[in-house]
Amino acid sequence: MFARNHSDSRAGLQRALLAGCCAALLSACATSPPPKRHPPPAARQPAAPSGDSYVVQRGDTLYSIAVRLDINFKTLARINNIAPPYRIVAGQRLSLHQTETSPALPPARPAATDHAAPPSQATATALAASPTPAVTPAKPPAAAEDTIPSIYDNQAPITWRWPLFGPLARGFQDDGNKGIDITAHDGETVAVAANGKVVYSGQGLIGYGNLVIVKHNDTYLSAYGNNSRLLVQEGDEVAAGQPIAEAGSVGDKPPTLHFEIRQAGKPVDPLDYLPRR
Repeated sequence: MFARNHSDSRAGLQRALLAGCCAALLSACATSPPPKRHPPPAARQPAAPSGDSYVVQRGDTLYSIAVRLDINFKTLARINNIAPPYRIVAGQRLSLHQTETSPALPPARPAATDHAAPPSQATATALAASPTPAVTPAKPPAAAEDTIPSIYDNQAPITWRWPLFGPLARGFQDDGNKGIDITAHDGETVAVAANGKVVYSGQGLIGYGNLVIVKHNDTYLSAYGNNSRLLVQEGDEVAAGQPIAEAGSVGDKPPTLHFEIRQAGKPVDPLDYLPRR
């Protein structure tokens, strides 16, 4: 009987100790501060043009960057040692000003001269002893009809024409509008103003809508903005008067074509180049 009571008392003591431990653990959990949560890293914002450099974004071309920043694309290419056909990649940082650390273009190779040094006596003897090679008749030149001339000619003079024949809605302003705005009908054909090559076709430049940029030579570019539809792609060669887009509008504005001419990267008044009408 005594052994049984002793066993029950011991079991009760164990239960009491266990209950006390559980109560202490619950109390500690209730008063302990919650674990610290670290906020997720902020999304990386695309780099914007700064005073000295620009980070290439997806869809950029050297020409579209030059138009956006009012820089001659040839100057931008030279500063960054970018050779034709001026390929750039997203994430690439472009310098906007020539610095001491800017890479320099490799020096031009010296042109071949028409004067050759006289051969040595040993060389002359070896040449005299060698058999005379058989003369292979020259291949006749290809017929004129087999040669398709390129529309784009970097040396040809530029003859400008109006890309669209609507009334002038807004003129050129040195400190404002970088081109002219021509009143259009929605879907009206936009024609290229001179022979050239399409170097940009897209909508990556804010404020220009669907945009086409055409290179005419190393000095002149033309730009055609606010289009509803683009009809050409980058790399296409286009002849003066060829349809390249259909006019449209940006926002709730009436349909207009925004037309620019850039000389060495700088906007100029298109009315100084287009024929009078």
